[in-house]
Amino acid sequence: ATPAHESDASPRSDLPHSDQHMSSPEHLPPPPPAYSHHSSSDMKEEAPFRDGQESKAASLGGNAEDDCSDIDGIDVTERALSSFETIDRNIFVSATNEGRKHEEAIPCTCHYNPERDPRDQACGETSSCFNRLIQMECNPLTCPCGSYCLNRRFQKHQYAKVRIIDAGRKGNGMQALEDLDTDSFIMEYMGEMVTAAAFRKRTRAYQAEGIQHHYFMSIDNVKIIDATRKGCIARFINHSCSPNCVLRKWMVGGATRLGIFVKRPIKRGEEITFDYKFERIAGSKPQPCYCGAPECKGIIGIAKERTKK
Repeated sequence: ATPAHESDASPRSDLPHSDQHMSSPEHLPPPPPAYSHHSSSDMKEEAPFRDGQESKAASLGGNAEDDCSDIDGIDVTERALSSFETIDRNIFVSATNEGRKHEEAIPCTCHYNPERDPRDQACGETSSCFNRLIQMECNPLTCPCGSYCLNRRFQKHQYAKVRIIDAGRKGNGMQALEDLDTDSFIMEYMGEMVTAAAFRKRTRAYQAEGIQHHYFMSIDNVKIIDATRKGCIARFINHSCSPNCVLRKWMVGGATRLGIFVKRPIKRGEEITFDYKFERIAGSKPQPCYCGAPECKGIIGIAKERTKK
């Protein structure tokens, strides 16, 4: 299924300045009408998907048994994890979870018989699942495909195998430990959900405490995910002027979630990147870009500027 849109959000600021403005993702399509419960009692239960905690562990440090001698990179995952508190879901602080029952996924029209149908027919990438088409995950209680449903990646923490490496002048970076196809889900970007006003106060506090690197992402003009103190390793994904991933907004259980998805095929050992799309305030000091891409602009956020109010 082709995604409905890609996000223009920018995830992170490595600058010690609090006057950096992030561009917001595009708005999601309007929520569908209220749903009615559909039974899937005629289906057999499939063996459970990979356990969420196992998947989370894999996303934090790749496969512990993985021999990485065939790929370059110094593994700094343990050190990186010690610099913040890891969480497995967003924490709503000053911003509220906007989820309402009528905004949850309605039952799609997908049907799957494990004895005759291709696996992807159960709300998979090539299926006609309309929840997936509008970037909304299915509800496990109402999806006609039941436990076979493949449109629950955020809910099940079905993350790619990655590790954190020393990325030279860029600081830390994220490296793929497996080949990844286009539209594969890397992971969710998580942190503390706060209002824009609350985040401005936080940045001043961070500066007073000597915290130079701020990790944050705009959901919209009101809500921001702050991953500076509490978050996940998605915060270590570096910017590139020629990225292999994109940021997309999905609706899950009535709440907006942000995920990193593969834009073009990624090979094992390749660094995972996406375009931060900084909107820089006119007159502020630009952040140098070290992505190394042939089309590198030299500065992150050079494309957009706005006047400071």
